[in-house]
Amino acid sequence: MCNCRGKDSCPLVGKCLTTALVYKATVSGCGVEPKTYIGISGGPFKQRYYNHRKSFNHQKHAKEEEKSFGL
Repeated sequence: MCNCRGKDSCPLVGKCLTTALVYKATVSGCGVEPKTYIGISGGPFKQRYYNHRKSFNHQKHAKEEEKSFGL
């Protein structure tokens, strides 16, 4: 199931509201070596995905992700 406004921009190709999903992401940029992260979404994957993006794009939210990772 998906509720994305632009179906072609859905992070899971129409299945972004899937819950309890294990995912793997490689994060790169800012001149640092890419790192791989494995996580699980308790609620809908889309919510977890957008929270990650928020923490990467807005410094004031970076600590929120550290708390959720137990760091």
